[in-house]
Amino acid sequence: MADRYLVGRLGGVRASAHPLFDRMPLHDAALAMLRIGRAGLLGARGLPLRKDITDPALWAKMASIGFREAAPNES
Repeated sequence: MADRYLVGRLGGVRASAHPLFDRMPLHDAALAMLRIGRAGLLGARGLPLRKDITDPALWAKMASIGFREAAPNES
């Protein structure tokens, strides 16, 4: 989900829209997705202690979680 969004912003695929990240520069949006996703996956207290994450699949999972969590709830 996050990968498709980022590649879309680069013009590689049809871009999807996101109400928060569309207002940010691409670099800032990518970092925000990762940070929100890390907090959602590992918890806020574990963030400073988890600098050893090297698995690309986990980075992609965190970014996708961040993309989803930052979207407004549709009721």
